[in-house]
Amino acid sequence: MYSDLDYISKWDSTPDVCSYNFSSSTTFGSLFNAAKTHAINQWSNVGISLNSLSSFDSYADIIIFGGTLDYLNNTIGLSIGDDADGITYFNVSQQYVIMYGAITKVGKVFTDTVSVFIIDNTRNCSSQNYISSTATHELGHALGWMGHAPSGNVMYAYSNSVTILQNPDKLHLYQYYH
Repeated sequence: MYSDLDYISKWDSTPDVCSYNFSSSTTFGSLFNAAKTHAINQWSNVGISLNSLSSFDSYADIIIFGGTLDYLNNTIGLSIGDDADGITYFNVSQQYVIMYGAITKVGKVFTDTVSVFIIDNTRNCSSQNYISSTATHELGHALGWMGHAPSGNVMYAYSNSVTILQNPDKLHLYQYYH
């Protein structure tokens, strides 16, 4: 079993992905844009189709936002803890049961825009690996990876420097999308 949860989600069609950076830091802005591209490429290389939009579209299926914790909490109205580097908000509806060999999971389909938030904070703002890892991890949730993987994987529950998807990361969603 790759995930620690008993359900997985997916998109019925190729999701449109765009981004918007609220941070005024030019350093974070450059790292954020590179991390978004890295994350999209990582999941696309697994065979999960994504339509990366070149400009912001509020109707996109997945929107990746960047910003300081203070801005996201106080201006956007989120409630993200001080220890967060990223978080994903979504709605899903139950659809069907799927089998991975002897493992049964409930398959769910996304029903609304998924919002991904990458935090510009002192822990990650100077490290491309850290932001790329966080963006790849959170995009994995936006694509349907519910729960988390064991240590050494991008989808591990805690921030780490792993930026390249490992087999458990890849196979969990690949089996569902193909």
